[in-house]
Amino acid sequence: MRSMGHEQLDDLQPIGLRRWKLQKILYKAVQDAGIQVHFGKRLEFLKELSDRSIQIRFEDGTERRTRLLIGIDGSKSQVRTLVRGDKHKLKYTGTTCLMGTANIGRPERGLCLPSSDTSKCHGAFYPTGEDEQCFQFHFPTDIHQMSADPRNF
Repeated sequence: MRSMGHEQLDDLQPIGLRRWKLQKILYKAVQDAGIQVHFGKRLEFLKELSDRSIQIRFEDGTERRTRLLIGIDGSKSQVRTLVRGDKHKLKYTGTTCLMGTANIGRPERGLCLPSSDTSKCHGAFYPTGEDEQCFQFHFPTDIHQMSADPRNF
């Protein structure tokens, strides 16, 4: 066992957690801390100020000043574009992922990554509870098939 400061590497095992459960936990913590959350608003402008705070403006004209901005606006993130510019947009990797959960427990803790003999497809399985696991199947998808539907990007 290698030491990392006060933590042990063995304690850094990944855990599976359903996204909606994590969202509820985080949202409650934010509410309890009195932090304001803005839903359904599109960020239009941001500027870092000399005191390291951030001035933001939404498309509806709402303006705020904050010390922390967390963008959770998905793969077409306007927040990422405003903070980092167009050069940091996501790029299609040629892989599609199907994901879900199954009410079947995994006896082993951690991540399982089986691959096909052809190496064109692989899976990922990890527990999200005693009697539940998340599964993901990753497989190659032609860029031309994906770009035929503009909702894919």
